[in-house]
Amino acid sequence: MSVESLKVETAVEKIRVYLRRDTLRPYFVIADDAAAIEELKKHFGGVEQINVSGFCTSGGLLDTDELVDRLKSVETRALVLGLGEYIYRTGRENVLRALQDRSFNGKIIFVCRGIANTLERLADGDAKFRANRICRLEGKASFNDLRPSKVRATNTSRDAFEEAEAHSPTSDYLTDYDFGDEAITNYFCRYKQIKLLNVDDEEFKAHVRSIALDRPYNKFETRAAILDRADRNAKLYWLDALGVEFLGYIKARAERSGLVVDIKIARAELPTLTSLNRSFYDDWSGEKFNKNSALDTLKHSPEAFGADGRCSDPICIDNELNIIDKAMDEIKSDLVNRRAAKIILTSDHGASRLAVMFGRENKFKMSSVGEHGGRCCRTNELDEKPDCAIEENGYWVSANYDRFAGGRLASIEVHGGATLEEILVPVIEISLQGASGAVKKTDAGFEFFDE
Repeated sequence: MSVESLKVETAVEKIRVYLRRDTLRPYFVIADDAAAIEELKKHFGGVEQINVSGFCTSGGLLDTDELVDRLKSVETRALVLGLGEYIYRTGRENVLRALQDRSFNGKIIFVCRGIANTLERLADGDAKFRANRICRLEGKASFNDLRPSKVRATNTSRDAFEEAEAHSPTSDYLTDYDFGDEAITNYFCRYKQIKLLNVDDEEFKAHVRSIALDRPYNKFETRAAILDRADRNAKLYWLDALGVEFLGYIKARAERSGLVVDIKIARAELPTLTSLNRSFYDDWSGEKFNKNSALDTLKHSPEAFGADGRCSDPICIDNELNIIDKAMDEIKSDLVNRRAAKIILTSDHGASRLAVMFGRENKFKMSSVGEHGGRCCRTNELDEKPDCAIEENGYWVSANYDRFAGGRLASIEVHGGATLEEILVPVIEISLQGASGAVKKTDAGFEFFDE
């Protein structure tokens, strides 16, 4: 049962009731709307405010003992800000449990953004907590300023170079890529955060269910249409299972490597199976690399995660990024050594981590057996197509995280369905900065020119 969303004035009254009670355990406010938080703070203008960020180490982790000591020093009341953002970014939900039932000397009110689902679960397991020590502010969730970003000042070119070399592969993974569509840009921003933190998110699941019928991928061209316009003198690189979630990472790494990239977004054929999405490579008349299957192999390797497909640390992402790094190194080597003037990097399909994490729930029992982790099944005359499925190439394809019964659930990631992360693939033309035959950007498609 969800905690009721309240107007700020009503929530303030509930908090004032808490302040009058004799309990010294903390109070939690679910507040995802920045404007509502600011309004709430105005009602408690004279109350001391404590920011959790002030108790984080240089590595970004919270020193819980130091925070608790500080909160114990509060003799009257205090608003604590930033706890939700910290848990949202790190996935360290145990911090909440360490604070939930701790008694302090004064009244402590935690204002938490980004962790509504986590707090809802705590409330579900404790009726007294739900009734007396938690409320939720109404308002639209706005997570724009929750996006992880690290900004450091450098004073010399050497400092800048060393900073670039030491840059974390994982903010590069979280670096946003502008898809030219705000809804899709936000979709992949949130998708990557959930994948990195390995947490449940009811709001995102509901969003994916809501867009299953809209088919937003149709606004993008097919991969075949884009490649038909590309220069056949370019060398083709197929990295199996490279989805658009990695575009921010690829763009950032390419820029630091002295590479020029021109990126197009394409849609794969449904269902998103390799067998239906390899003709772009087989039919390419120009030069091409051998197919690189390392990324797809990793995504299908159960040993990288526990038996239930879950892991507290994003170890799989580091391995994925290492594979992409090696592919980019291979591409750069061919360009530097003039084995190619330009290279096209693309893929057959993407993959979905969340379809594995969330695919344990709704199963469609059909006469046809689910295939590829239940992401699709063969069409048949005995059943009706589910509303969230798409019929294509003799299959019914799941466009959300529901799956067809009968197929064995994948362990890490899966493809075959029609979620955005499965169906959208990059087509990236790559050349060296300042090299002859560099990429020229055009609205109509790719066009190469010689300097």
